[in-house]
Amino acid sequence: MQIVSRVMRLKNHLNANTLRLLAFICFATPVKAQTLFNLGGDDIEIFVSDGEILTITGDLNNSGDIINAGSIFMGGNWVNNGTYNSLQGSFTLNGANEQQISHNGQDFFNLTINGSGNKVLESDVFVNNQITFENGLLSPAGDVTLFVRENTMVMGGNETSYVNGRLAVAGTGDLFFPVGKNGNYKPLNLYNLQGTSPVLGFEVFEPNPDPQTPRELQAISETRYWQKTQLSGTTSGGRVELSISEDDGLTDLFLTVVTETDRPGEVFQNLGRSQTTGDLSNGSVTSEAFIGNGNKVYALGQEVDLTGIDCVPNAFSTLSPDREERVIKVYCSNISEDDFSFRIYDKWGLIVYETTSLEEATQSGWNGINSNTGNPEKNDVYRYVLSGKFLNGNELSRVGTITKIN
Repeated sequence: MQIVSRVMRLKNHLNANTLRLLAFICFATPVKAQTLFNLGGDDIEIFVSDGEILTITGDLNNSGDIINAGSIFMGGNWVNNGTYNSLQGSFTLNGANEQQISHNGQDFFNLTINGSGNKVLESDVFVNNQITFENGLLSPAGDVTLFVRENTMVMGGNETSYVNGRLAVAGTGDLFFPVGKNGNYKPLNLYNLQGTSPVLGFEVFEPNPDPQTPRELQAISETRYWQKTQLSGTTSGGRVELSISEDDGLTDLFLTVVTETDRPGEVFQNLGRSQTTGDLSNGSVTSEAFIGNGNKVYALGQEVDLTGIDCVPNAFSTLSPDREERVIKVYCSNISEDDFSFRIYDKWGLIVYETTSLEEATQSGWNGINSNTGNPEKNDVYRYVLSGKFLNGNELSRVGTITKIN
């Protein structure tokens, strides 16, 4: 009863500029203070009970113990030199001005980013259950990292609220990274990530200096890149989705691909695309190939436009030592699966091979065997007709000849 009476007397003065806690205080009703100091000591502890709210409009300096089973709203700087026990409580950074956040490498259970001010992380932060981005940037300073533990939900993210630095997420499956740089929100997704206990960090950098373009690509965006840091574990699968916007300098959404390299300034490898969304001003592209293990760099690239180029070789030999030269395939990219047709005729106009499967035409092709009889065709000149459309809507129509030789 003596402690309770002291608590009640302190609560009656919570609207003063500063509250210094000298005994155990259990906040069982909504409490508001401008600045709160927990001075520490053997018998000093702050406890925010389940369902209750502690609002600090100024700074909170903790040198003792804080136990949070309820909700804490933090409008100023948060300096934790003591112990913060998150239990299942929520912690909201909602300052309208810049906030310095020094959490002493400890955990939050639920963390919400709100308020228009920039929140500068001066030490590593771990989140156990859910992190929500509503308003305001979260900016790790220097080598500081925001760590999201496995099975933690990452919610929100928008043009005004994201991680302006490195965000690390643990686990496999589908992972979301609401990251950006210089006022540009550029989220990244990983789909069906596989591996052994991976912890991956992603950060956006601008610009992308002197990217080296492989022969099959027309360009690599010089605007930005995404840096992947493999902090622990290994990865063995998973596709990456990158954001697209007007400043990337791309000219055709359906030629846009994901590219990967080991370090900025080196030759990027084409990871292709499995799907695209939106448009060049606000869209995304997902890689066809899996991401690599270890530290990698990702950027947007654009393939060479093959809409006016021959898609089918003019000769093949079933005895060639080169596997690719033993069959006839369709080599144009960016073709739609809809209304696709590839037919090959002999000199009498009889069909010796046909398919409406884009995958078959581009991956297997014709090996010189008559599709109807199962017998090999003789060495001769054959005519092909290729029809369909490209992903950008342009018509695909090719007619030519193929010579079968030994």
